Amino acid sequence: MLQSETFAGQTTQESLVDEAIELQRLVFRHTLSTPEWSRLQLSMPRLKALFGIACHGSLTIGGLARELGVSLPTASTLVEALVSNGYASRREDAVDRRRTLAELTPAGERLVTRLREGSSKMGVFRHGCGCG
Repeated sequence: MLQSETFAGQTTQESLVDEAIELQRLVFRHTLSTPEWSRLQLSMPRLKALFGIACHGSLTIGGLARELGVSLPTASTLVEALVSNGYASRREDAVDRRRTLAELTPAGERLVTRLREGSSKMGVFRHGCGCG
């Protein structure tokens, strides 16, 4: 039973907030002590883009923008940063040459694998990558 459950099985908002804050502290503490995360030179938006591409294999820039809830120029900038770091590549869509696809490079795939393995030890990716 979660600490936030009451006798009748109802949860209180205050208890849930307290649990979320405590979980965030635990995750933050763990990520700081994990060498892989501490050496990583990617911002959170870039990490989200990396995992968004990883979940789909290849993704149009527009698809990534929708996935992340950002504008097309923002998604394009995120992909360009991943390309510059060697984690992603861009290629023309063979079916529709007007579209650009982003996909992970072998280095990007290795990074995602390492991060998932490290996070799974904490139980962060219990339900897969979150792709719907």
